[in-house]
Amino acid sequence: MFNDPLHWFPNALLGNVFALLVIGLFLVDFTLQVRGARRRTGPTQRRADAGSLAVVNGSLVLSLLIAAGCRALGLGVVTGWVQYIGIAGMVLGFLLREWSVLTLGAYFSSVVEIEQAHQLITTGPYQWLRHPAYTGLLIFNTAAALALGAWIGAVLAFGVVFLALRYRIAIEERLLEQTFGSAYRAYAQRTWRLFPGW
Repeated sequence: MFNDPLHWFPNALLGNVFALLVIGLFLVDFTLQVRGARRRTGPTQRRADAGSLAVVNGSLVLSLLIAAGCRALGLGVVTGWVQYIGIAGMVLGFLLREWSVLTLGAYFSSVVEIEQAHQLITTGPYQWLRHPAYTGLLIFNTAAALALGAWIGAVLAFGVVFLALRYRIAIEERLLEQTFGSAYRAYAQRTWRLFPGW
C-alpha cells in the first residue's frame, strides 16, 4: 500500500528543509553556471562531453525517483533520527558542491570543456579530491534518499549516481590529461577522485 508523501517526514519543518535544499541546489548551480560563463577567460579550446551531462542529470533525477518509489512502496523504510542525518548529509553535500564550484570560478562549466587559458585548479577542496563537486552531488543525493526515509533507496541512489559520475570522470580526466599532461598525472597521483580509496 502506498504511503502519503505528506507524512514521510517527522514534521513539516524537515519536509520544507528537504524541498528547499533540492530546489536550492539546482538554483545555486544554475546561477553559478551563468556567472562563470560571463567570466570565461576565452573561447572553448576543447570539448569532450560525450553526453555525460545528460547521463549525470538523468541519474540525479532517477535516484530521487527510486528513493521516493522505495518509500512509497514501504521498502527499507527508516524514520526519525535517520532522516535528520539525511538532512545533515544533504547540507554537507550542498556545501561541498558549492565550495568546489566557487573554487573553480570561471572554469566551472556544466559540460566537459577546456578554455583557451584554462588553469589546473589544485586549491580548496581540489587539494584532496580531483572532483569534489561530484563528491558533493553523490553525498547530496544519497543523503536525500535517507531524508526521504528509504535506506534501500539510498543504496540504489548511491549506485545510480556513482555509475553516472564514473562515466563522466573518465571523459573529464582524459581531457585534463591531454591538456595538462605530466602536471595532471602528478596531481592525480597525490589526490583521490571522489573519496579516499578511489
